[in-house]
Amino acid sequence: MRFSIKSWLSASIGHRIRFYALILTTLIIIFFGAVSYLALRVTISNNVQQKLNNESQQLSRFFSLMLNGIAKDVVDLSQNSFIANGLADSTGKELYLIPFLRDHENPLNIPVNIVLVDFQGNPVAANKTEYFKNYQLNNEIKHSLELGQNIATVLGEAMNRQELLFITPIIFPPTQQVEGPWLSK
Repeated sequence: MRFSIKSWLSASIGHRIRFYALILTTLIIIFFGAVSYLALRVTISNNVQQKLNNESQQLSRFFSLMLNGIAKDVVDLSQNSFIANGLADSTGKELYLIPFLRDHENPLNIPVNIVLVDFQGNPVAANKTEYFKNYQLNNEIKHSLELGQNIATVLGEAMNRQELLFITPIIFPPTQQVEGPWLSK
């Protein structure tokens, strides 16, 4: 005996009602399932995108504050007459400039390499002496010295990271006294 849907449907009106109710219920379930799946997918996608945007903005603000803090520290150091005197004084470099740089801490507690160069761009003092060779006769340093302007640039990768170089020229501060030799008769 072979089962046929056509004969089963024609056997009774109750069979037809059950069959069409089953098809209608299945179509409604498929329709609402698809709509809820798409709505849930769009909602989750929008929430993930919004969360990523918020985290990206927070990270951007964090890096902006961090970089501005480092740049401000570099500018403050460049305006410090203690640094300028140490660069001008040949014995001051060993006596107080190198210990000062070695003990200097960035306000944000971020590891920073400080290298001071002379007017020709040659390294004079640093918080760690191994950084001398890294910045010797760097083109950005020469450019900053020629223009007398602050420069920030990204250097190539070093040990799988890039270095951000802030350069600020140090201008010897004016004093209220005459400097240089004093001749009297």
